[in-house]
Amino acid sequence: LWSGADKGLQSPVLFLDGAARAMGAVLESQAVWQPGSNATDFQRLGTRLVYDDPKNLVRWTLGDLQPVTRGFQSVPDIAGLSVFRSYSVLQPQEIVRPRGDRRFQGTRSSTVEVYVNGELVRRLQLAPGTYNLRDFPFTQGANDVRLNILDDTGRSEVLRFNVFLDQSQLSAGLSEFGLYAGVMAPLEAHGPNYSSKPAVSAFIRHGMSDALTLGANIQADSRVVMGGVEAVWGTSLGTFAGSFSLSQIDGIGHGRAALATFQRLIQRPNGRSD
Repeated sequence: LWSGADKGLQSPVLFLDGAARAMGAVLESQAVWQPGSNATDFQRLGTRLVYDDPKNLVRWTLGDLQPVTRGFQSVPDIAGLSVFRSYSVLQPQEIVRPRGDRRFQGTRSSTVEVYVNGELVRRLQLAPGTYNLRDFPFTQGANDVRLNILDDTGRSEVLRFNVFLDQSQLSAGLSEFGLYAGVMAPLEAHGPNYSSKPAVSAFIRHGMSDALTLGANIQADSRVVMGGVEAVWGTSLGTFAGSFSLSQIDGIGHGRAALATFQRLIQRPNGRSD
């Protein structure tokens, strides 16, 4: 500090992260160390044993959990066991968002130019056969897809498709979920304080079709029970999404909450969008 009541160098704050891997599992821990602090100088943030099952695409965790939540769920401090699947975490190279399921057929060898929202994204040579729009890259939002096909005899054809995608959707048949169960372990000055109060938090999301993704969630401890549902529906007009939850708190009563959203990408002629 260059000026003020407390000039000079202040006590540092050190964030400590450590991990060790053995037999396919990882032991990890985080802490904060403030040497010279007038209050508690060391605080352990959490310790857990993590095992990833790539065959079933599941992550198992034992210890201080890090819950992922959906809808109106809070983020509770739980110590116990969890099972979790997220494609962005466990298989980030996999494209799990809907990419359209429209087919077109070529009867002769052709040169195909692919335009997405008015921009040329790919030019390629295709042999005779049936092709799917899943083979081509699309961006989030409204996609005006145009294929200019010129075959080896000089005959030309233009095909147009309209696809609407949103990053919160899942392709048909895919599921993401999380289940966290154990006891409440609120973070205090020295670290988690392990109680005897049971707690559970869970969610699941499933791609019913390339247009519709549905989900449900629940959360409960010794005082509060909350359950909810969610939906994301992609249409040619845009993405409609909604969440609804009910809760019961001992000594207070019932609660309910709802959220509805609409998103649309408006493409401009100059390549920009709103």
